[in-house]
Amino acid sequence: MSKIAILDMGLNNIKSIYNLSSKFSETYVFSKRNEFIKNTEMLILPGNGNFGKGMEVLNDNGLTKFIRNLSEEIKIVGICLGMQLLMDSSEESPNTEGLSLIQGKVVKIKKNDDYNNPLLGWYDVKFNNTKE
Repeated sequence: MSKIAILDMGLNNIKSIYNLSSKFSETYVFSKRNEFIKNTEMLILPGNGNFGKGMEVLNDNGLTKFIRNLSEEIKIVGICLGMQLLMDSSEESPNTEGLSLIQGKVVKIKKNDDYNNPLLGWYDVKFNNTKE
């Protein structure tokens, strides 16, 4: 049976990804290099949060070079922030280098009146303090 590894960077909710992938493959979660199991066929990089913080976690845990090297051997799938980390850089964190597995820069989607922008990021919430 094939193996899928999910990287837990501490920035993500991996339960739903784990539940889905474990239906069709042996799946495990790891956060340190020495927890990665040989003969794994796919690495999933999930994520939620800031590009700079995501790369900080990868760098601090010695995973940046590890993932770059691993990309020559197995499939790597990025979800949300994980996909952004595969790029060279991000407008969100201008002085931070990404994994550079995909050439390009992540840029914010500009507002356009011709179509509805996806619901991304934080929005202001205004509370009405009157009780009814």
